[in-house]
Amino acid sequence: LLKKLLHLPHTRINCVTIIGKQLWRLHCFQVHCGRYVHGHAVAHHLAEPTHAMSLSLADLSVWCYPCEAYVHNEVLIPAKSAAHLSKFGETSLQ
Repeated sequence: LLKKLLHLPHTRINCVTIIGKQLWRLHCFQVHCGRYVHGHAVAHHLAEPTHAMSLSLADLSVWCYPCEAYVHNEVLIPAKSAAHLSKFGETSLQ
């Protein structure tokens, strides 16, 4: 799954209502709400099973839906750096 990630563009909001945790899909770059709000990120994964990972814009963690676990891998550094830049206006993770 990690090998299929593309270079990330700027985030774009796709959920009609983003309340709470925002999850940036690492394959299609859509932003959806989490399972405890309206569950749009989970619904998107069920509709598009290859869109398996989301990056939390709150804490920059990456969740893998098929694994049911958080993922930590150096392949994710560009995605996390892009999200960090978008969130804080800085290029480096602290």
